[in-house]
Amino acid sequence: MKRRGLWCVVFVVMGVALMTVAPSVKVTAQVPDAVLAWPDILYVNGRIVTFDNTKMNDNPGSIVEAMAVRNEKILALGSRGEIIKMKGPKTKVVDLKGANVLPGLIDSHNHIQVRAGVRATQIFKLSTTTPGYYVRIKVERTPEETLAKIKKAVDQLRAAVKVGKDDWISVELKRDKKKGYPSIASVSFLMDAKDPKDAKITQRHLDEMVPDRMFVVHSAAGIQRLRRIKMNQWFRIDRGPDGKPIKKPLFMIKFSWLPWQYRTPPARPIQSAMALDHERGIIAADTPASHRINLLNSYGYQRTKALWPDIDGSLTKDARSMKDAAKRGLMKSSPLRHEFMEVWKSKPTPAQFAEGVKSTAFDIIWKLGVTQISTRLDEPFEVAGFYNLWREEKRLPYRLGWHYEQHAMPAIGPAVSRSLYTTIGNQSVGADYNPWTWLLGVGSEGDGDSVTRACLGPDLPALPGKEKYVKEELERCPPWVRGDKKNMGPLGESMLKALDTGWRMVGLHGIGSHMIRLFVHRLEDAMKKNPDLTLERVRAARHGFSHGTMMGKVPEVMAMARKYNLYLPVDVARSIRDETEAIDAFYGPEGYEFQAPIASMIDAGVKVLADDASFEDVGVFVTRNNPDTGKTMQPKERVDRVTSYKLHTIVPAEFNFSETLTGSLEVGKFADFIVIDRDFLDTKAVPDDKIGDIKVLMTVISGAVVWTHDDAPEALKKLPHVYGRQYKLHRKAKYALGSTG
Repeated sequence: MKRRGLWCVVFVVMGVALMTVAPSVKVTAQVPDAVLAWPDILYVNGRIVTFDNTKMNDNPGSIVEAMAVRNEKILALGSRGEIIKMKGPKTKVVDLKGANVLPGLIDSHNHIQVRAGVRATQIFKLSTTTPGYYVRIKVERTPEETLAKIKKAVDQLRAAVKVGKDDWISVELKRDKKKGYPSIASVSFLMDAKDPKDAKITQRHLDEMVPDRMFVVHSAAGIQRLRRIKMNQWFRIDRGPDGKPIKKPLFMIKFSWLPWQYRTPPARPIQSAMALDHERGIIAADTPASHRINLLNSYGYQRTKALWPDIDGSLTKDARSMKDAAKRGLMKSSPLRHEFMEVWKSKPTPAQFAEGVKSTAFDIIWKLGVTQISTRLDEPFEVAGFYNLWREEKRLPYRLGWHYEQHAMPAIGPAVSRSLYTTIGNQSVGADYNPWTWLLGVGSEGDGDSVTRACLGPDLPALPGKEKYVKEELERCPPWVRGDKKNMGPLGESMLKALDTGWRMVGLHGIGSHMIRLFVHRLEDAMKKNPDLTLERVRAARHGFSHGTMMGKVPEVMAMARKYNLYLPVDVARSIRDETEAIDAFYGPEGYEFQAPIASMIDAGVKVLADDASFEDVGVFVTRNNPDTGKTMQPKERVDRVTSYKLHTIVPAEFNFSETLTGSLEVGKFADFIVIDRDFLDTKAVPDDKIGDIKVLMTVISGAVVWTHDDAPEALKKLPHVYGRQYKLHRKAKYALGSTG
């Protein structure tokens, strides 16, 4: 009886359990998926342009009223009625009140690591440049007059201030078009003539002027812009070195050396860049070029050598066409000039650098509507800074695809890099690996780069009488892509090792059609050496460049780009601004056919995309107008605004291996978007020439608001910000942020 009673109890309990479970299962099966995952936030009553049509045409794809976001990603898109039904008990609803929403811009060539490093040096009061003084003068008609002007300026500087033993006197030679200098690069030939006997300004001249202090003269061979430079008077010089009054008083000017949109005040008044023009009162100090020729006096060269022991070999082997560069005290390629800066300036710690990253995001990146960046990271503290930030905060201020260029940096150097590239093989990945920061490959600043000195080879002849000068002196084609082992040097050898072992090449400065041709030749050599480099794998690598301003539309080169699936970012604004004078001076009208031919490249099936990202850049692709002068260049190469926006979003996402997660607004992708102040697609409300005036009202990354404009509607400004409305430095003692490390 007892056993029978026990079984009765068991059956009763099981029956009750089944009665309880069965209805629950039945109810769960009827609950919509949307209810099982309540959205975190709903954006409704907007005009959300998804750009989910990725073809290069004027179709922007779906346009919807509302969007649901959950766990950083887009859960649903549709009408207000459809999306509002998804609202859960804790779902926040944001009324966009008709505002225009677009995918966030993606910047494919942003040296944000430089801006972040400079900002960190300012926050923590480190030195932002080589210590000392910068003097800016215009060259005169003859070398002799220019030398006299340099000496006069230096004498006046030394009479006015005490130049310490650890300070540099840096003189930048600025061209004067009226005095016969047709291009920015032409000034450099005063110093870097191929044969030392032809040089007009030499180390001997510098030694005679300044024998007991570090002295460098540099000539811009790249970008210079006279745009919105903020200056402050530092001090006034009323008398010259002879004690006599100067008719036009001189002023030292404290100024920013970064491009206008990234300008920041120097951290230390004396240990920062200054400009002096002894012929004029106050000179508007335009942005010093990133690509210039440095000539060091003997004292400065020896002091630098103590910090950089292998400088002789680096300068000689990477001197391109120059003879005896080390003996002449000349450094030419961009990586070498950067290395020169690195051995002298103070470096932030990784934690300090991370604060600079956040500061530049607040002040620069988000205001432009940029949600993702690709750039090189030069220094170990930069790599560590980004990854430390990600580990601590589980996010970055923006998504970052980065590439190695540490073979050019003194902390690592080319020898170690060659071994690294060879032994570990290609380590590049996509955003699926880590959606906040991922390694894109290996790059090289300065190779095939210098604006106005494009690697054009046989594709574009020079004007009659200028052939030898242009093809032998002016144009720059990197030795490693030319196969020139004699002049290749350690940096070039590192690049070839990386290419041979299957690394993705990204961020190579590919200015000039011949540069692309030479790269393909080296790529084909690598494919012959390495059986793993099949055509399928090479195409999947998406080798990419930067700038591309004189790419041209040579059929052979276009076919190469298509065959190997090369991605060619182009900076149209830079091309129009900076290439025009060089074309007129050295190539003539035929040269304009090579100037950023965007429409032709798209028609040819080439993967072309924007280099920089802002609404100004979006507009230049559409108008082909010079942002400074308004002059239209090559109007036949215009693209419509929708195509232009795709070149600034979804195609850069492909370039960055993130197209499955970013670049358009689609279900399953991250909610990276911007709210703007007008309808981007309305050509009447926003004429083509006014696209650059579009104002970003709000920037959202991973569904979290990171920035709102002061002019944004109150409803948007009241939304919680992941970093707060204003940037505040949170010092953490455990990182010893005051240390320079």
